[in-house]
Amino acid sequence: MLRQIVLNLFLAFVWMLLHNSFTVANFLSGYIVGAIVLFIFRRSLPGDLYLSRVWWVIDLTLVFLWEVLKANFIVAGLALARKIELNPGVVRVPLELESDLAIVILANMITLTPGSLSVDITPDRKQIIVHVLNMTSEDEVRREIKETFERRILRIVRGY
Repeated sequence: MLRQIVLNLFLAFVWMLLHNSFTVANFLSGYIVGAIVLFIFRRSLPGDLYLSRVWWVIDLTLVFLWEVLKANFIVAGLALARKIELNPGVVRVPLELESDLAIVILANMITLTPGSLSVDITPDRKQIIVHVLNMTSEDEVRREIKETFERRILRIVRGY
């Protein structure tokens, strides 16, 4: 993957040399042209194309921002309600993530989403304990965390 990034940067600099224009706009256009060249020759490059992981990071970021926005409206609605009916709960969510960095990213995403808080990670790093402000069911909380965040983090980490 690092070779592909370096190759793409090299192609962008070659593009700037060929055009004899060393501007940011020319570098970006060269970078895009280099990315297209890498995409065309992706089968002859080792590993997956690094741009797919970049897209997956963008996807995770957009989904995270959407979940934060939704949760903000839900928590604001709960706070503004005349009669607050909360059903707080603690649930254990099994983890497929293995690396410390991936687990920390998931825990932070859970904590930064209003209405949920990652409380702890089991010593064997197989489960994360999550407190939820208004829990409908434990299975629903597990499913939402796994499908919304963990699946996307796994795709970035494992590359598929």
